[in-house]
Parts: sequence; C-alpha cells; structure tokens
Amino acid sequence: MKKRYLSYLLGSALFLLSTGKLSAQQLAKPMGKTKINATTAGFSSNLPNYNPNPGQYHQPGHKCMSDALMEDYLQQTGKEQWYANEQARMNYEAQNFQGSRVAYTIPVVFHVIYSNGSENVSNALIQQLLDELNEDYQLMNSDAANARSAFGFVPANADVSFCLAMRDPQNQPLAEPGVHRVSTSVTYFDPDVNTNDMKYTSSGGTEAWNRNNYLNVWICDITNGATFGTAGYAYKPGISSIGIPSDIDGIVIDYNIGTTANSNVLTHEVGHYLGLSHTWGNSNQAAGCSDDDGLSDTPNTAGPSFDYTGSCTGNQTTCGTTQTMYENYMDYSNCTCMFTTEQVNLMTSVLANSRNSLASSIACTPVNPQPPVALIYAPLTTIGQGGVVNLYDQSTNYPTSWSWSVNPSTGVTFLNAGGNTDQDVTIQFANTGTYTVTLTATNAQGSDDDTEIINVVASGGGSTACDTLRNYNVNDPYYTLTAGTGYILGNTTVSTTGPPPVTYNITQWAEPYNASSPTEVRQLRFVPSAVNDGGGSVIFKVYQNAAGPEPGTVIQSQSVPLANLVDGFWNVVDFTTPASVTGDFWVGYEVSYANAADTFALLGNAENAPVPTNYTMMYVGSGFNTWFDVDAIYANQAGDPLGTAFIMDVLTSNGPAPTAALSISATTVCEGVPVSINASGSVNATTYIWDFYEGGNYEGYLDGVNPTFGFWQGSWDVDLLANGSCMTDVASTSFTVNPELTTTHSATSENCNASDGGITFSGTAGGDGGPYNYSINSGATSQTATAFTGLTAGTYNILVTDGSGCEYTSTQNVTRVNNFSVTASATPGTTINQGQSVTLDATAGGTSYTWFEGNVTIASSQSTSASPQVTTTYIVNAIDANGCEASDQITITVILGLDDSEIGKYVNVFPNPSNGTINLAVGFEASKNITVEILNMFGQVIETRNIQGVSSGIYQFDLSNESEGFYLMRINDGNEMFTTRISKID
Repeated sequence: MKKRYLSYLLGSALFLLSTGKLSAQQLAKPMGKTKINATTAGFSSNLPNYNPNPGQYHQPGHKCMSDALMEDYLQQTGKEQWYANEQARMNYEAQNFQGSRVAYTIPVVFHVIYSNGSENVSNALIQQLLDELNEDYQLMNSDAANARSAFGFVPANADVSFCLAMRDPQNQPLAEPGVHRVSTSVTYFDPDVNTNDMKYTSSGGTEAWNRNNYLNVWICDITNGATFGTAGYAYKPGISSIGIPSDIDGIVIDYNIGTTANSNVLTHEVGHYLGLSHTWGNSNQAAGCSDDDGLSDTPNTAGPSFDYTGSCTGNQTTCGTTQTMYENYMDYSNCTCMFTTEQVNLMTSVLANSRNSLASSIACTPVNPQPPVALIYAPLTTIGQGGVVNLYDQSTNYPTSWSWSVNPSTGVTFLNAGGNTDQDVTIQFANTGTYTVTLTATNAQGSDDDTEIINVVASGGGSTACDTLRNYNVNDPYYTLTAGTGYILGNTTVSTTGPPPVTYNITQWAEPYNASSPTEVRQLRFVPSAVNDGGGSVIFKVYQNAAGPEPGTVIQSQSVPLANLVDGFWNVVDFTTPASVTGDFWVGYEVSYANAADTFALLGNAENAPVPTNYTMMYVGSGFNTWFDVDAIYANQAGDPLGTAFIMDVLTSNGPAPTAALSISATTVCEGVPVSINASGSVNATTYIWDFYEGGNYEGYLDGVNPTFGFWQGSWDVDLLANGSCMTDVASTSFTVNPELTTTHSATSENCNASDGGITFSGTAGGDGGPYNYSINSGATSQTATAFTGLTAGTYNILVTDGSGCEYTSTQNVTRVNNFSVTASATPGTTINQGQSVTLDATAGGTSYTWFEGNVTIASSQSTSASPQVTTTYIVNAIDANGCEASDQITITVILGLDDSEIGKYVNVFPNPSNGTINLAVGFEASKNITVEILNMFGQVIETRNIQGVSSGIYQFDLSNESEGFYLMRINDGNEMFTTRISKID
C-alpha cells in the first residue's frame, strides 16, 4: 500500500531525524530509510544533530593520497634528491616571483571508466566539475568572501582557466566535449593496490592522452562505492622537468565522493598537478609543526584541519598561537575557498616551465569549426504563477558562450548561479502571462538563436500560508516511563496503588490548543517513537473544549492504518474533511487494543506553556472511562511530575486547496540516465514531496519543485505530494528504467589508402531491446550493425542508442595495413662486366613503377635497361590500385676490365694475395711521372699516390684496414694505363 500519509520535513525549521531522503550525490543508488534508536520506554537524550553536508569530501575519513603516491614513486625510482631539489626551486620561485602574470588555459579530458550506470557520470556533472574549477582558479567562487581577513587571509587569483577538449589525439571530433567513456569489467580500483590500473587498457582502464596537450582526469570507483575514503590523487611535477612518466601523469578522482558538488576535490588535486603540497607539508597525515609546504604565506599547521577541533568555526590553532588557514584549498575542511599569492606564484612557474606545452595545445579547438545551431530543450512549458522552469541548451557545433533573455522581463528571475549566461538555466516567473525565452549560442564562428514559449497561469486565490500550533520545546530532555507497562503517549497501562492492584488501559491521549481566529485544522505532523502494524489503525481526533478543562465532543476524526506510519520519521496526516476551530480546542488520538500486535506511541518532551492549561490528558478505560491529567497519574514518580507534551504540530489554514500537476522529462530511460521532474504546473502549493515506488515497494523520496534523479532498472511509480494551505494533493506518473545498453564492436583495417576499413557491432543488448541505432563521429545513423564500411584509418567516436534514450559511447580505432610488396630482379644477373648492359625488372601487381639511381629517376616503367660503369644500387618504387606503396632495391656489381699496355711489362705487384702490404716494383727504361690508384670493387678510389721522376724502385701500399676482397691497382703515366687485380685476405 502506498503511504499517502507519509512525508518528511515539509519546510519545517525543527531538527531533522534520519530520513530516506536522497541527496544529489546518491542518484542511481538504492534508497533506504534509517530509523532513530527508539526504545519502548521513551528517551533520555536529545535527537541527533543534523549534518547539513552529508558525504562531503572533507569530512574525516575522506583523504587525498597524493603524498603517499609521490613518496612511493620517488623511492622506487631513486628520484628523492631530484624532487628535493625541485621542491626547493619551486619554493624559491614562489617566494621570489619575478615573472609577469600570464593567463593560462588548460585543456581537460575526463576519462570516465565505468562498470555500471552510477559510475558512468553524466555530462552535466562533468560540466559542473569544469565550472567549479574555473570559478576556483579565477577567483570567481562566491565563498571566497568567507576567507577571514582578520588574520590577513587574502584569496589570490591564479588566472588559470580550463576548457573541455573538442578533439582526440587523432584530431577526430569528440562526440561529448571533454569526455572519453570506457566501459570496464573492473568493479573497483583499489588505490593502494591498483593505483594506476585505470590508466591502462590491459588492466581495465584507458591510456593517457598526450600530456603535452591534455590534462588527463580519470573518473572511476576508488572507494568501492563508499561515501568515505580516498577521494582523489595526483602526481606532482618539478619546474625544470615534470619527472613523472607520461603514462601515469594526471589526476584520479572517485566517481562518487570525488565529484560531489562544491567539494573542491578536483580543485585540490589540480593544485597537486601544478606543484602544490598540502599546507602541512608532504604528508597525508599529521606531521607535527616541524614540516610545512615551504611557502611563507600559508600558516604552519600540524595536519589536516578536520583532524582538530574548531575547523571552519572561527579560530583554530594547531601550532602554538598560529591561526590555521582552513580556508586553503590544499587543506582538508568543509570550507576551503582560496589559494595564497605564493601558491599562485608556484603554479604559474610550473605552467611557464615544465607544463608550458599545455599553453599551445589546440585540443579545445573544434575540428572544422562551424557557427552554432541553437536549440532549447524545455521539459515544461506551462507552469503556475511563481513556478520555475529548467531550460537546457542542446545546441550543436560547440558554442562557447550563451545568453538567455525573457520578454517580457518583469517578474522574471534567473535562479542559477551564473544568471542568464549559464549554459542551462532555471527561471522563476512571478507573474502570469505568456513569455518568450530566447537563447543565443555563440562561438568564434558566429551566433544563432532559438526561442521557447512559457505560459504562466494563475495559482488561485487566497493565502496558502500554513500556521503551526505547537506545545513542546525542541531541546528539552525526554522522559522515561517508570510505572505501568507499555509506551508513554501510546498504548500503555496504569495500576491502582492499593491492594489488590487493578490495571487500566490508556486508550486516548489529547492536548489543548488555541486558535486566535477561525481556521481549519487540516494536517497533523508528528514523530512516532514506536509503530508496529498488527493490522489495526490509529484514529486522530479534534475535540471541542469541555469544562474541567478537558476534551469534549469530537469535531472531526481521521483513521490512519498503522501500515502507513513509520516510527523515527516525521509523519504527516491529512484530514479528509478539515475541522473548523476557534479559541480553545483539543487534538489527540485513540490507540487500538483490539490486536496485541498493534503498537503506537508518540514522541514527547517538556511542555511549551499551552493555553489554557499546561498538561496533557489521557483517557483511562476499563472501568474509569474518563480523562485524567498525565501529571496526576505520575505526580509522585521520583518526586517529579512527568510534565510531558506531544511532539506534534497542528497545522491550520483557511487558504485554497492545492492542485498537484507534474511533468517528467522522459517516461522511459536507461539505467544511469538522469530524469527531471517538475511540479511547477501545480497551483496553491508551497512545498513538494516526491515518493518513489519500484514494483509496488516504497523506496524513498525527493523534495523540491524540480529535482533530478536516476534509478536502477525496473518499473517505477512516482507520486507528487503538493502541499499548500496545510493540505496535500497527489498527482502520479510512471516511468521505466531499462538496463544499461551494451554492445561489442570491432574493426577491419584500411588497406593502405583504399578507404576500405570498417566497424562492425555485435551482441547489442539492454535498453528497450531494440532496434538499435548505430553512428560514428556523430554522422548518419543505421540500424544495421555492419553498416560502417569505406573508412579510413583513425579513431572513431561510437554512439549506439535505442528508442528510450539509452546510449552507449566508446571509441574504436581503425588501423592501416599494407599487404602489397614488390621484388626487383636483373637479367642476365646481378654481376656484369664493365661495359655490359642489364635489364631491371619488378614483379607485377602495381599500377605504376619508378626506378631510381640514387635520387635520380631513371625510368617510370615496370622494367628498364641500365649500363652501370661501376657497381650501382637501383631502387624501384611501386604503387598498387589501392594506393599501397612498396619498394625494393637491387645492386649490380660491375667487374672492372683490366687495361693492357706497355707499362705492364715494367711493373710487378707482390705479394698477391696479401693480408696487408702490397708492394709495387717498377723498372722503366727512362724516368716517368706516374699516378697509382687503388680502387674497391664498387669503383671507388680509396688511395691515390703521385710518383714523380721514377725509373725504378719499390713502393708499398697498406691495405690492412680494408675489408677482405678484390681490389684494382691502376697505373697511369699520362699516355697509357695499366690495371691489375689484387686480392686482400685476412
């Protein structure tokens, strides 16, 4: 049964009990309820304090492990001294900064590594992370004003901006700017064991993109789904060099606690990426006051601020009287909001030196840029007066700025932080009428407009205010039952004092209230201390005031099944027919004793001086059948009357009844895809509760006029409880969450430049079951899994969708192969005599051939003729019909001829062969001038000697450093030439 009577908090300024409410960071996670520890006898302590920021990054237990990571790396690589030198250099640069302040822009790519829908974080969350980075590093964060100037803490502007990458390393456009999604079978990357596994395909992650062009941020599960633990980590660079291998350089953050709104996790880790240490030094934990970050304008602190009392609350000192700068982004606290001047100087020095290449990256420049095509998505276009609409930019071609305008503009308020210049906006309309909303989307190539019409209708007449009548104090102690059995303010018994004792059932409880003017009791709001459903009900009643005073005639009653009430939570009961009251009246309830399993008791504490009396009444049955003052029954218990009062709010109003109306952004989605619901079409409503049921089981709730959520797969019902004038109206809708869409894709390689590569999909499942739409690089879609052929080599962005909004995104690499080859041959052979010709030929298969002798083209045919005079190498280059190129070479050895002349009669060469020295003996009839040359078998002269006026003699030539083989000795006297062959052996 749906619990129509159950809702929570409804704008109350009371304390909060633990509830089943979902936070924005719990999207796609199962919703549960946490009860307070109720005892059967009552309470002896106050309700637990409310934590306004559950799950924040800087709560104790959430850590950055950058220091431990860096320490391990330096020890393993032996770079401790290198980094110590770099740290000293960085600190000097920070404290003695001489450079000019330059604005830097860092391109960012988020590698989203996911094994389920909740880890596959949304595009909107990515944009939120980037927006927060830009605010924090350009001193545009609104909380910068919280830095305590009384201690001289002045936030500094780092003047660093961040942009989402528009292209991948192969210069292909990214389907989602700045986002690279990778599905993995790894469910958890343990940061202590699998520290860098998310950075490699082989271990379930993905490789870093070129760090010279991108800041790599990996988003994955490093906490095993917990809301505490390691939120993120990064390696720190030096100034003269980065020092960290390119394949692990970058930042890792947890998909859950690392992406919490305004947690500053990424701001903190980017600080490490740009060289900053923790404010207490290079340690992940308290290091005492002997170590710090080496910067003079970050006060010394013993360790993380949240490890010590006083964090974010005023004064905090951990090192003598030195005030802790818990506002610093490089500390751990819930209130970080600033960098110091020296921290900014240090980061600027790193960007000007070791990370300077980021400044010239074109990663954020779109491929083939075009002007935007503006497009507005409006889930809701008709709302009630005072309602809000969410409008989303879905423009194409990568706009870089946005401007929203509303005509007419009177009574129009932009509720989003950036006003009318945010990409997506939330607009409230105070007046009725028809409004034209215009979006102007702009990039460097131009601008474009789109419009949407919003109709604002009247909300009805009368005030929707809801007055609260209350008899209790919030902070006083509870009381414990010391007599009788059962539950105070519930089904319990009392006994007479004298023998024999008689037991009486207390069947009703009531308290007096007063309405200063005529009004209607429409709702009761209360916290039961105990509920057990045995099939019975509780009857809530409004009574006239009778003499005594005590409850009189029942004006109105409302029966509520025990199954619809939950102990430990705020419960709200609506009267189907409100009770008209003025002056003194009573409100109470009747508990059932018909079934022994039925239990109901209300929380109570000290009275708040109700009018006209200051006591609670109880109706004692089983013989008495009359009303008694609770204090009269318990007057002498431990010498102190009970003095209790209901923890119950009586809600009264004369305003118009609310009408609930809702819209939903999609009725069928895929697991992990966010859905937006909007109650702005409701009239006469002031608060909104959304109850969720899956398969008929209540799972939890959200509040607000237009929350966004994402749930696990199943068939869901959602009830909108629109509350106004102390009344509730309900509107309902349903939606289906389909299983995550999965597919397998593979590639066939391109044959050289033939544009014949392909991508094939198989095993597609999930979503609505198909048919599925396939596309690559945001091109045309096909429902055929093998439709993508004729592709060139490169990286392609994969998108698979179904009809319900489910998406699968990934990348696929198409490689280029060359299966064409050519072989050169020669006829009559590769060795010829000097003066002989040779035919050069290449194997068939090419469409064109080119022969080269060195760099000179000698033919453009499959075969050609050549007449080398010396040993020569020829190269053939061939291209086939697919554009594939291949080459081969062949060397033609030319045996030089031996010249015969008269000189040969007068010379002798010995020893021949020789292992080193060759002797030339000459004996001419008359004196001659001769030139002696030694040539290798390639015809290259390796030694020349001119001998003048020789008639006889012996001349030595040293070949000991030459290779084994044949050589020629050529003797020339100016008239004749004689050549002889010599042989070198080893």
